[in-house]
Amino acid sequence: MLEALYSETYTSIGNMNCAIISEICRKIGITSLLYSSSNFPVQGNKDSLLVNICKFLIADSYLSAIGSAAYIAKDVAGGEFSRQCIDLFYLNYEHPVDGGTMSRMSFPAPMQYNQKLL
Repeated sequence: MLEALYSETYTSIGNMNCAIISEICRKIGITSLLYSSSNFPVQGNKDSLLVNICKFLIADSYLSAIGSAAYIAKDVAGGEFSRQCIDLFYLNYEHPVDGGTMSRMSFPAPMQYNQKLL
């Protein structure tokens, strides 16, 4: 798998990353459609961009990493998401650590949401 991916010619590291993610999904049986937001006709910065992507996809909720709370909730709790009535959830995943080294490395369990949006 890796040899085939690395032998391809990519126009950017982002394109290579997308190819790797697509192949991993295929190998582990994830069949959801994958999209690149750079192909969406939306604009904005930070949380307004994320909200515009949600609106484009007709999404009523958004799952974000906990670190993004610093800019999303900078002015008001929930930021632009709350102003646009989009439910905002944060994921605060902490990998188990044993004696200073990481153990049992794996992906968190897949989370299934609105199938048409994935």
